[in-house]
Amino acid sequence: MMNRQNGKNIDDIFHITFLISIVLLFLNDFIFKQAFGNWFTGKLSDFVGLYAFAYFWGVVFKKKWKKAIYISIAVMFVYWKSPFSETLIVLWNSYAPYNIGRIIDYSDLIALVVLPFGYFHEAREKKIINSKDVLYKVGRPVIVSFTIFTFLATSGTQGKIKRYTFHSSKKEVYEAIVEFKKANGNFNVPNAYSGYLWKPVKMPDGSEPIDARHNADSVSFYFYIPDENLIIHSSFYRLESNWDKAECSLDLIKFVRPPGVYQINLDATSQEEKEVEKLFEDQILDGLLLYGVEYE
Repeated sequence: MMNRQNGKNIDDIFHITFLISIVLLFLNDFIFKQAFGNWFTGKLSDFVGLYAFAYFWGVVFKKKWKKAIYISIAVMFVYWKSPFSETLIVLWNSYAPYNIGRIIDYSDLIALVVLPFGYFHEAREKKIINSKDVLYKVGRPVIVSFTIFTFLATSGTQGKIKRYTFHSSKKEVYEAIVEFKKANGNFNVPNAYSGYLWKPVKMPDGSEPIDARHNADSVSFYFYIPDENLIIHSSFYRLESNWDKAECSLDLIKFVRPPGVYQINLDATSQEEKEVEKLFEDQILDGLLLYGVEYE
């Protein structure tokens, strides 16, 4: 149960800078990115999101744990924006009912400058509502709920662009993709772009997977659309130890036009997503029909 001191701490969510940051984070990820989808909206999410996230947990555990929380969040942010977090992301996406995702762009680390501002600035701010106001009792739980919802909804938890269901097993779909890529070498990612791929590891039977295997049952496939200079990353959904099960799903995770950075659906505009979906369906998934697997 929250003690009296923590109860007073949480009142700091009524500070105007925090309220602006959390509302801006919500608007940016749900409206601005869909309308504009450019570098500015991406950076804006990093700045206001990092500020709001650190500030919120800083006031929840103020005094004793505040410094440790800010330092931990800075470390986690660097980890999240690095290639090292990919294994965790893939593991999460194998088990969880929804996917998470992010793009690796080291320029995002500049957002770390907001942490000292949040750490030292909050004590000097005035609250727009205090405990004597009529709106206090209603406002506090509403703001806390809205904040947690915004963090969950905008923290990369829409890592897939689209999911396709096959009435075939993982084994059958995997074998169809292998044969498709052997017969259509132009859809293999060129060696010049190998940096966009995961290094493959051995399958249980000792063979090399066609593109990459992240854990026991999560295999990613990368396709290259030459006319569009487009790399598409897809992956089986959820860990399923029985590869002979009669149904499976394949997620369209992200895409990139080299030398750019990968785009997930938090970063891409709706029009971009539709174009990539159509290319993936017309040139890749429809091609798999010749190998006996159908999708919906």
